[in-house]
Amino acid sequence: THMRSTITSLAIASEEPDILELALQRYISVDSPLKLHPEARTILMAAAVKFGTSEQFDSLLSDYKTTSNAEYQTDITSALTATRDPKRIAQLTELMLDTDVVRTQDTYRWFAYLMRNRYSREAAWNWLVDNWQWILKTFNSSKGFHDFARYGASFLNTTAWLEKYKEFFEPKMND
Repeated sequence: THMRSTITSLAIASEEPDILELALQRYISVDSPLKLHPEARTILMAAAVKFGTSEQFDSLLSDYKTTSNAEYQTDITSALTATRDPKRIAQLTELMLDTDVVRTQDTYRWFAYLMRNRYSREAAWNWLVDNWQWILKTFNSSKGFHDFARYGASFLNTTAWLEKYKEFFEPKMND
């Protein structure tokens, strides 16, 4: 079959084998993901995270830890948090507490991205609940503190999620 040369997030979401193969080929065709076209970089990195090898995930995580390029770091965050692997999701939620890896001002983004991923939403929510005291201590004086409640609400898509949200946040209205 003839495939278009452009790879979009919708095309990747289709999970068509030919498209995934093309995306992974494009991803590995460069010696660094930073050399990928900026418009396609996040899509291709996310494809590598979801459908590639564990080495590709580890390499992106290593790049995240070592790059000083904020835009690239944001792209990597988006890609890493697209994982479907429960072990990787657990690894990422643990990293959110490691301020030597994830700067506190970036924790909001990690949380929001994990919440938007249906495969990691439960783990991200549990991270929020389990680490509320750390969040309160770390972000209470921050003007973005309310973002945790906002991002937590942004992905409510069932009555059960709404009830969980209310149960957790209603007693914290004074926080």
